Amino acid sequence: MLIAFFISIALFIVVVESDNVTITRTYHSYDSDETYQRFIQTIYRENAAVYFDSFEYNDYVHYKIRHEHPLEFEKYKYYWSENHEELKEYRHLCEYYFSGHDSLELFRTHYPNNTQPKSFFFHCSFPYSCIGIECQIETRFVLGVIFVLGLILSLYFARKCIMKEIKQMEKIRDQCTRPQYPRGPRFMPPMTPLEAPPPSYNVVFSSTSPPSYESVVRDKVTYTLPSYTSVA
Repeated sequence: MLIAFFISIALFIVVVESDNVTITRTYHSYDSDETYQRFIQTIYRENAAVYFDSFEYNDYVHYKIRHEHPLEFEKYKYYWSENHEELKEYRHLCEYYFSGHDSLELFRTHYPNNTQPKSFFFHCSFPYSCIGIECQIETRFVLGVIFVLGLILSLYFARKCIMKEIKQMEKIRDQCTRPQYPRGPRFMPPMTPLEAPPPSYNVVFSSTSPPSYESVVRDKVTYTLPSYTSVA
């Protein structure tokens, strides 16, 4: 907005409203010098007989306007009055102010009542705005498009970075999680057989009677243990 404002000041653009019609007043723009010279060449030298009644005064050619004929140059139509029938459908008009410093031909142009015009009118459609006698792309529109594109790109790259971070965190989490065994019967390795325990008291003395107390005390116990083999 600020850039468009300063450009408008630099080009001497003034916006006024009259009878619900917005009129943008423009002045000579040096950026369109070539276009302006082509306009003068086409209107006043090549097609002057179409738009004016010419007459000589003080050794100079003067031009008297025919109101019913708008000036047609390239893709534009220029009107000497904002109340022209073809301009009534528009709500935004461009008014170009000129002086004798811009062109001697315009300075020597007169209405049928011999008064001199100070401006003519034309129309620019959105997104174009009035610059001199031309319609050029509006600066605010360009800045708006650039801002929207920049915002979309910023959101896209921000989302891309966030998704990348999420994937990295999920990868780290999966690496730190204990692996889960599949459900179902587990494989049990075969158990190694243990060495058989020593025989019990009943086994040892199953075929003989136990010794007496006196024999044990006197250390005169004699008996034979049955043989057994340990299971390896």
